[in-house]
Amino acid sequence: MTKKALLPLLLLLSVLFHSIPAAAGSAYVFFNLGASPQKFEADKLDFASGGTQSLKKDNTLSDTGVLLGLGLGVDLKKTSSNLPLRLDVAYNYRSGGYEKRVDNLFNYKVTSLSTLLLNCNFDLPLGSSVKPYIGLGLGLGFIGYKTNGSYYYNRPGYSAYVKSESEGISSAFAYRLGLGAAYDLSERLTVDLGYSYNGTGEFTTLLLKESGLVREVNVKGKASMHDFVLSLRINV
Repeated sequence: MTKKALLPLLLLLSVLFHSIPAAAGSAYVFFNLGASPQKFEADKLDFASGGTQSLKKDNTLSDTGVLLGLGLGVDLKKTSSNLPLRLDVAYNYRSGGYEKRVDNLFNYKVTSLSTLLLNCNFDLPLGSSVKPYIGLGLGLGFIGYKTNGSYYYNRPGYSAYVKSESEGISSAFAYRLGLGAAYDLSERLTVDLGYSYNGTGEFTTLLLKESGLVREVNVKGKASMHDFVLSLRINV
C-alpha cells in the first residue's frame, strides 16, 4: 500500500480521535450482521523475475458470504459542533469458501474477505423518526486465500512443470460507498438497515514460492462486495 493511499485514512483517523475528547455522551459502539454477495477477479500473474502474464479466461470467483462486524464511533450532532455527521471505525468479516480452476493452471480459493475502514456518515436532516444517511469509507481490505495446482514455468534459461500450494492473507487499499436508514429504539439503542458497495485495490497473493531456479509467482486481482447489513448501535 502506497503512502498516498494512506493519507486519506490517516486524515480521517486524526479527525475521529481529535473529536473524542469533546464528544462526551456522543460515543457509540455497534455490531453488524448481514449478507455479502462478493467476487474476486484474478487478473494476471506477476513474476519476481520480471514481467506479468494476463489470465485469458473469465477468472471471476463469486459467492454470497455471511457478514459479521463491529466498530466504534462519534456522533458529532451530539457535540458542540452540532454537525449531522457520524465518524466511526469498523471491522467487517465476510465468510468465503468458494473456489475455481483458473486458466486450467491452478485452483484458487477465497477463504474470507474483510475490511477495516474509517467511515464518515452524513445524516440527512429530514426531521423524521426514520433517519436516512449516506456515507463513505477508506481503509484496508484483506483477502484470505488458498492456491494449489501445477504450472508450466517458462522463463529465460529455465522451464519446467512445477507444483504449487500456498495460503495466506493479503491486504490492499479499500473503500466504501453506502446508504441506509436508522431508527431510535430508545435513548441508548438505535437499529440501522443499510447497503454499501465495497471495492479494493489490487491484491498480491502468492501462487508459487521461490525454490531453486524457480522464482516467486503471484496472482494479482481485485475484490468487490455488496453488503446488506442490519446494525445495532449502542450509545455510551
